[in-house]
Amino acid sequence: MATSIVQIEVPDAQNVEVTEDRLTVALRDGRTITVPLIWYPRLVQRTPKERANWRFIARGEGIHWEDLDEDISVEGLLAGRPSMESHESLKRWLKAREERPRLRAEDFRKALRTKLSEASEKGTPFLDVNSGALHRELGGYPGPHHQMPTCCNVMRQEMRDGDLIVEEPPKGRGANLTIRYKLPRQ
Repeated sequence: MATSIVQIEVPDAQNVEVTEDRLTVALRDGRTITVPLIWYPRLVQRTPKERANWRFIARGEGIHWEDLDEDISVEGLLAGRPSMESHESLKRWLKAREERPRLRAEDFRKALRTKLSEASEKGTPFLDVNSGALHRELGGYPGPHHQMPTCCNVMRQEMRDGDLIVEEPPKGRGANLTIRYKLPRQ
């Protein structure tokens, strides 16, 4: 018996919408896929804000939710495949989220001021601080529960006259934000 293999071109996603009960993905070829949100328990379990924080993988081959550590491929959506995560795995993930202490603005502020103080004591005229490096030192970055926007906000709030933004991410709050702080601090 002869069999033939059909090659199917999987279109990229161009937009994503998540409601309380549906995941809708618009594809570049004009089709729209809508599936029940219950297919993806991590999406169901979290807030609208967390569900709205997605980005495309590989120019639209899939969708990634940073806060939820969830990846969904367009191919999987087209095939009608729901999440294969077990109930036990989901329970462990939810428990880990509840137990993990979140970094607060004050944690970043204290670490930044300590760095500035130590550099100032050495007589350094300035100190370049990178948000990704600062967050890594405190933990949680990279990772699904990072607090990079908070870290960047604190770094900006600590700026004084004479300080300079050396590198700025496109959206202003990313891991490559680098600020040159003039020392000693006034």
